[in-house]
Amino acid sequence: MKQILNITIVFASLLFTCPAFADNNTDITITSVSNDIEVKQQQDVSEAKRWLEIARKPFGDNTAAIRYIREAVEKADVTLKFIGTSEKEISQLLTKGYLAEAKRWLEHARNRLADNKHNIKYVHEALAKADATPASIGTSEEELQELLTDGYVAEAKLWLGYARNRSDNNENNINFSIQALEKADASFEDIDSSAEEMLQLLVDGYIAEARKWFGYALEKEDNQAELDYCLEALLKASYVADLAFILED
Repeated sequence: MKQILNITIVFASLLFTCPAFADNNTDITITSVSNDIEVKQQQDVSEAKRWLEIARKPFGDNTAAIRYIREAVEKADVTLKFIGTSEKEISQLLTKGYLAEAKRWLEHARNRLADNKHNIKYVHEALAKADATPASIGTSEEELQELLTDGYVAEAKLWLGYARNRSDNNENNINFSIQALEKADASFEDIDSSAEEMLQLLVDGYIAEARKWFGYALEKEDNQAELDYCLEALLKASYVADLAFILED
């Protein structure tokens, strides 16, 4: 312990009695800190350049990439010119990204087999951010409206298909199919159906549901609830059947 104390005292005395020793030690410390700062700056510059390359080949909205570029440039305390770009290019890259985003949603809309409402909405939003027109991405307002209509018709067909294959209550399937047709301003003929088929699918669904509940009732002693559900389904089937008869007349 005494030896360690002696060494410490000797070292401290060197700092006070030998200015050259103290100066050299300070120089080493400053150089080390300076090197650390330089390494960190290089890392930030590399990060900015990496995001710049990503922004130059956008798959969609470039907002995040541009934000990361600005953050890295600020951390590195350098200019956009230092990483090989400018405010003008950054603005152009934002627009380019919005157009890429609009094109991406347009392709989704062209390939979709059901409701296109959100796809078309995102196309319009991206175009608005880019201050561009549908022509900028190879489309038109007419096509966008057609895609919207086609999407609703496809959705109506989808729900009709579910109704045709369902073995019990078809209320939701039929309702969703009709709602989609209304949005498309289309008719039953547009989905190869008719009001009569829709009503018949409802009747068939209610009857199937009544059979299901009756089957459950047979398996239980305390079956009042199941019998009530069975009766309710039969009443709905009877009501819809009467409605179909009236429509036929």
